[in-house]
Amino acid sequence: IKAGKAISATEILVNPDLAASALFNRDVVADTTIANNQTTPQPISGVIYDGATFRAATIAYSIYRRTDSNEVAEVGQLRIAYKTDAATWSISNDFSGDDAGVDFTIDATGQLLYTSSDLAGANYSSDLKIQTKDLYNARNIKV
Repeated sequence: IKAGKAISATEILVNPDLAASALFNRDVVADTTIANNQTTPQPISGVIYDGATFRAATIAYSIYRRTDSNEVAEVGQLRIAYKTDAATWSISNDFSGDDAGVDFTIDATGQLLYTSSDLAGANYSSDLKIQTKDLYNARNIKV
């Protein structure tokens, strides 16, 4: 079953134009890094939701950021919803663990974006994992 459609060498639209009977592959959609002190929203490669096909999604994520003097770990759940008439997405976030200093937004195209705080210290590293847990099509039926 088709899980998505490539739109570039590094990006995929998640489940565009699928039949209501199609199943979604719940594998990790993104396994990437977070830049330190990223003040301009940056796209998370490959994580784009098609508002014409899907009205909402629940997304699980984990973030780990560290330097020689700081370490933060956060796990959470994003919920996104699409308004067809306004052509806008809304997003909410519930998390546990440390506040890793990463904020998520979603633009009108369905691209998931992030900004990050400045984690003080040398030898910065990070890990971000994102998994789409549930998708709801335009008729609000769980896919």
